[in-house]
Amino acid sequence: GGGGIGSTGGTGGTGGSKRYCYYVCLRAKKHGHHCCPYPSLAAYEIESFVVDEIKAIGSDSQLCDQVLKEAQERLAEQSPRAELDRESAVSALREFGSLWDAMSPKDQRELVQLLVERVAYGATGGQVTITFRPTGIRALSEQCFEREEEVAI
Repeated sequence: GGGGIGSTGGTGGTGGSKRYCYYVCLRAKKHGHHCCPYPSLAAYEIESFVVDEIKAIGSDSQLCDQVLKEAQERLAEQSPRAELDRESAVSALREFGSLWDAMSPKDQRELVQLLVERVAYGATGGQVTITFRPTGIRALSEQCFEREEEVAI
């Protein structure tokens, strides 16, 4: 079985001058590191994987359709009248890579927090599952629209 990935932490390097960020398995955090084959994962590696997966959604129409369908369903659960502008969402997902590259690290971190609700890592199969916030894709669409307006001015 897999475990959710929990909080980040840091540890000193050999001279105490380096800081390493990592994600800790929730099972390992609750029951001890011996309960999880991979009690922690390097933050950079998992974050890069998540960003690459988000970039891939915009270039794969089937995956994009699936993600948007799930986002609309989850959005409707939260608010029955909530609508996801499909055209804007598709455009935003296609433009994610260029938007990402133009952002500061702080803005990148905020964008991922806006989009991603949960990342789960199945240690036995090495599978990573990303759960998006239902409002995140809509917020990404709005952010892309605002960026287009700024460029046009």
